[in-house]
Amino acid sequence: GLAMYKNGNITVKTPRLLHFNRETDTQVFEDLPNSVDLKTFLLSQVSHDLSESSGRALGSALGSWLRSFHHWTAEEQQVESTKLLGENKVMKELKFWVNYTMLMNTIENFPDILEKDRDIFEEVRDLAAAELERQNYDEGYGVIHGDFWTGKYALLDLNSTKRARLT
Repeated sequence: GLAMYKNGNITVKTPRLLHFNRETDTQVFEDLPNSVDLKTFLLSQVSHDLSESSGRALGSALGSWLRSFHHWTAEEQQVESTKLLGENKVMKELKFWVNYTMLMNTIENFPDILEKDRDIFEEVRDLAAAELERQNYDEGYGVIHGDFWTGKYALLDLNSTKRARLT
């Protein structure tokens, strides 16, 4: 399975899949008692005492785990899964809409901030659309982690940020 990443007292890992029922599409993952998601932690009073070095270590650990995820998906053992994911046109279109179409729509909400960069956003959107059209597994494209946001990652042992563990 996907490796765990450790940086000092911070551990980032993928929760273990304990059971999958194909008939009901139900997944059961390992229990993470006494945990809270990273977003809740970052918005809490506890995180206000987080030192700059601890914050950097946390960001570095998350980035390193994400890099290890991309390396893992490129391994020979994942070729068939990667190829299958690459054929998921519905998910590609959804991610394009969320990441690029919604971005363009956001310009209208914040014109003072975003309007001056509209041409750059349009260029990025058009480049992504072109890649989406020509993207095949064998063209050297890899898997993209489609749900990497702070609400997904659990922080354990909140009573001691020195023993914090991300999952």
